[in-house]
Amino acid sequence: MLVVDINDTDPAQPRESEKQKKSARKTSPIDRAQAVGKTPIALTSSTPSTSASLLRRKLDRLADMPTPPDAPLAVPSRPRPDVLDQSREQLIRELGRAATQGLLSPATDLSTPTKPAVESAETPATRTTEKPTSPPVRDPTANMHINVQTSVDRAFLSSLSDRSESLLSGACLPSSQVDVSAWGTDAPFWEQIGPLRRSLSSEFDRTDEDVATRLARTYLYFGFGIEARELLVMLPPNHPDKPVLYALADVMEAGSAPGSALAGQLDCDGQAALWSALSYETLPRNTRLDTDAVQRGFAALPKHLRSHLGPTLSRRFLDAGLTSESSMILRVLDRVDETQSAKANLVKADIEMSSGDAPAAEAMLDTVVAANSEPSAQALVRRIDSLVARNEDVSFDVAQLAAAYAHEHAGTALGASLSRAHVLALAASGVFDAAFTEVDKMDRDQTTAAVALRAELTTRLVGHAEEMEFLRHALAGHVGSADTLEPDTALEVADRLLQAGFLEQAEQSLSSDFDGPASRRAKLMRADIALSRGFPRRAEVELLGLDGRDVNILRARARSMVGEHKQAHDLFKSAGLQDEADREAWLAREWAQPAEPASAEQLAALESDSGTEQEQGVLSQNRALLQTSAEARESLEMLLSERPAPNSTEN
Repeated sequence: MLVVDINDTDPAQPRESEKQKKSARKTSPIDRAQAVGKTPIALTSSTPSTSASLLRRKLDRLADMPTPPDAPLAVPSRPRPDVLDQSREQLIRELGRAATQGLLSPATDLSTPTKPAVESAETPATRTTEKPTSPPVRDPTANMHINVQTSVDRAFLSSLSDRSESLLSGACLPSSQVDVSAWGTDAPFWEQIGPLRRSLSSEFDRTDEDVATRLARTYLYFGFGIEARELLVMLPPNHPDKPVLYALADVMEAGSAPGSALAGQLDCDGQAALWSALSYETLPRNTRLDTDAVQRGFAALPKHLRSHLGPTLSRRFLDAGLTSESSMILRVLDRVDETQSAKANLVKADIEMSSGDAPAAEAMLDTVVAANSEPSAQALVRRIDSLVARNEDVSFDVAQLAAAYAHEHAGTALGASLSRAHVLALAASGVFDAAFTEVDKMDRDQTTAAVALRAELTTRLVGHAEEMEFLRHALAGHVGSADTLEPDTALEVADRLLQAGFLEQAEQSLSSDFDGPASRRAKLMRADIALSRGFPRRAEVELLGLDGRDVNILRARARSMVGEHKQAHDLFKSAGLQDEADREAWLAREWAQPAEPASAEQLAALESDSGTEQEQGVLSQNRALLQTSAEARESLEMLLSERPAPNSTEN
């Protein structure tokens, strides 16, 4: 936006003297506007480009153009209308093009009114006797009402890597600005804070900047970030130590200070590398990190700061894949009993878990949970997740403890994790009714995590629930839908329903699309369901493109249902099911004959093996039946001879 402010002369004001007119001619239009009480718009140039520099020089040259000392202020002649229209159209066109490209933006808030300057109450006599003052020193960028930045600049700055961020941040910070260890002593807290607070303000309520800085540093030495920030507000904006102290306060309070003055110091020596590593939420990749400097800086901290910041620093290294450096920080904490904490034990458990030693990690997590401290809730979540992942059982007491923590941390990210762990613990303890009830409550609250949690419960239900309990929840619609379940879980649900005879519900579990090995199994199950429901042709459609023994059995069942017993006989025989093949041959009225008659040696071997328990031939079976029948006849005759029927006569 271009603003042109034209002020008319107020007839009520006194006329200017000749000296004031001469002085006004020598000043710039900006200075003359300030002289009559009008404050122009202050504009800055964040990144002056070539075009901006040319425009500034042009404006400065016009403002500094000399005029004759005794001549009145010349009034420019009015340009011709056509020239004025062309200039206006060109100016509008160029400004619109620059605004479209993002080159122009106001440097100040135009909506804020400015108060007119109060005119001096000097008398005319005083003005005449006073020496003429030199014009004020003008800021070379005072006429720059343009903030220039191209879209190429924005894209380039946003795509800078973390290493470029280190280069842009400049040289390493001086050790005096980050040497927190030297900002306090072993004296008690009140002995160090009290004298500084008493001398913070003078008798005129003026804040002593040096005392405020020392007091803020003392608070940081003891780990009080919020108190340090309250003191930093008293310092002027241009104080050299203020950005670094603000960043240190954020690290003390929140555990990180992203985008602060501590960024880009990872490869520096001394404590700058330590505080830079702590300022990142996640250590940047492909950036040089002086881990030795970080460890030296951490070892130089007082015990209370090591205990406070050690677990956070160890977690940074562990998340970045630097397991050995993370373990090194924990070993420094283990040297002194005062620095050992539940947070450190939680990191140790995560290290054991990442190395694959789940039992050792779970034992460490039990220690953290039993400590009943701040990280106990996080340790409980990890403990339950580890047991569920290993398909182990969870005690009901652990599930109840997770419910208590979830209620305590309700409305937070940790509370959501605890609610999920509570439901999984209920299922792992065998209380599926309560687990599905909790998931139903989440569904009523429109919680997005309920869908994924129901799928996890279904997996546990399929693998551990008894038949009746599984059917009760599956038929009641408690299990997840087919499109929300993992392929293996959906197939297991369908298989259990199919084996129980619930064909329609099993078919619903197979309604989604499957890929890979799960696709073949799903087709076989759909074919089995179609055969069970009396649709053989639909079953054969599902089996198109498949082969194998299980496929031949299903195809044989389909051919038998449509009356093609000969094909069914061949398929059963190829699958090795001789009894089913004989049945289909009998239905087809085509008894299969042996391809070659048995030789004498084969008959002799069959005869010799007829009395053994392994006889499976037709002749041996018939011989056994005849022998059993003869024995039964002899038993009946003996029984009748001993107990003759009444009124019987002998022949």
